[in-house]
Amino acid sequence: MEEICREGNDNDGKRMGSDRDKSYQACNYSVGCNWERGRAPQLIYGAKLNYIVFDYLSEITMSILTAARKKNPAMGYTPDFVQVSAAPFIKDIKRKGIKLIANAGGINPLGCADALREVCKAENVDLKIGVVRGDDLMSQARELQKQSIFEMNTKEPLPKQLHSMNAYLGAGPIVRALEMGADIIITGRCADSALVLAPLIYEVEEK
Repeated sequence: MEEICREGNDNDGKRMGSDRDKSYQACNYSVGCNWERGRAPQLIYGAKLNYIVFDYLSEITMSILTAARKKNPAMGYTPDFVQVSAAPFIKDIKRKGIKLIANAGGINPLGCADALREVCKAENVDLKIGVVRGDDLMSQARELQKQSIFEMNTKEPLPKQLHSMNAYLGAGPIVRALEMGADIIITGRCADSALVLAPLIYEVEEK
């Protein structure tokens, strides 16, 4: 297993190339309520997919994950991705060559990757896990508060007390992780469209 870490930068790298004659399919899997337990096997076994995309995050989800990490520093990601969508099917995901792209990292993408590595180790499956970082801005919070940044709709300044602050990353760092050979890519906060756009860019762009 190999971890590939990428800091968020949408201008990272150029496409390494693909075969335009080959057909590629990606399925966007938006997660919510009790859908997840039935959806993963449906996608893995019910269709011939090259990619499965998992979209977990909303602003409220980020707040929930922030609270979870305060209680347990190892958390802060969405454990259902690891335990429900990936772990039971990890051998078949490897066998079928399906790549997974998920923003399941929440505010702790490295923790999510660690949990996935444990799954792979337990099942003796060799998968490269890529981690996209750079969205967490909490280390810059004080500096940003000095820059008179305000809320775009209400024009209110940034609150003095912040629990989390994240930028929306684009497709670039995900594309780069694919170029580096990642089989599973974990991100924190990114644009919803970036999760689907990244494999399209990777497969379509010429060498």
